[in-house]
Amino acid sequence: MNKERLLKLAKFLRTVPEIFFDLDSFAGNESFPYQEGKDIVDCGTTACALGWATTIPEFAAAGLRLESMDHISYEARLLYNGKRNFYAGALFMDISIDECHYLFDPIRYDIDYNIKPRINPNLVADRIEDFVATF
Repeated sequence: MNKERLLKLAKFLRTVPEIFFDLDSFAGNESFPYQEGKDIVDCGTTACALGWATTIPEFAAAGLRLESMDHISYEARLLYNGKRNFYAGALFMDISIDECHYLFDPIRYDIDYNIKPRINPNLVADRIEDFVATF
């Protein structure tokens, strides 16, 4: 497990405005599409925790990035070292695929989507910090 990367992401997530956070896609949605070649901050889209991780300079320099999807024009996928999406996140954070889903997959959060609040960056940051503290 790369505790340093996980904790850096948790700290960073606490600065992400909730309006631009959506754990349901790596980056982009129909209302705020991802724009290839633009930073997610510049294109004004939403992104999940791992999508936002690509904006951390050290993570981007290490090769974590987003790429437009072929079949869904408004969303992006996560890439790292030849892997995609949760596999890329797991490899980058040096955690298992199950641990990656636990931390970053909205299905793994016990949240009723019909009521507020939705999953927000602080909730994900808390989960990351709790997870790291158990090791």
